[in-house]
Amino acid sequence: MGELTDKIKGNVNEMAGKIKQQSNDPET
Repeated sequence: MGELTDKIKGNVNEMAGKIKQQSNDPET
């Protein structure tokens, strides 16, 4: 079950990164 959690976390992080790039976050 740990692997599944890691996969979900990875997908969430990927989506968050794409959204941040599109919204021109000041952090980047």
